[in-house]
Amino acid sequence: MSIRTRSGDKGYTKLIKAGSLKKDSHEFVALGDIDELIAYLGLISIRLKNKDSKDIAGKLRQLVSDIASSVALNIDGGTASGKFTGKNVRWIEEILEKMENSLPARTGFYYPGKNELSAYIDITRAVARRAERSVVGLYHKSDNKNPHILKFMNSVSDLLFLMMLREDRKKAGGSK
Repeated sequence: MSIRTRSGDKGYTKLIKAGSLKKDSHEFVALGDIDELIAYLGLISIRLKNKDSKDIAGKLRQLVSDIASSVALNIDGGTASGKFTGKNVRWIEEILEKMENSLPARTGFYYPGKNELSAYIDITRAVARRAERSVVGLYHKSDNKNPHILKFMNSVSDLLFLMMLREDRKKAGGSK
């Protein structure tokens, strides 16, 4: 099975129901940003050593993939309104609260990336923020809105920031 059309796409992608859309449309920019986030989440997932952190990164990757599916379905004229729910938002909020409570209070500006893994997590955080902005832009121009996706995407970069802090703290032997 070939993945190539061999005819060139002239900057368009065909979808089943929506027809052809420009590859630089808001929809595909958002999907590309989400795809990049999923790839980076995979990278940090394989580098994390702590089982709890690995599980969180894996679940985060799966949920962001669900968001990509919801975005793609909405583009293609489908409906994904029930696919991504408040249950997912509650999961990330609970994880954020546990992590915040487990880390010491910070004072001042924090310079990320004290080691290679925390630097990768910080890159992933920056990609998550860009993906969030793309999803917000798409949300504002779409008729099919799912507020749970916005709430979740708003929390992804926060979770990654806390994971980076936790990783830096472990590498520093538990000191601030």
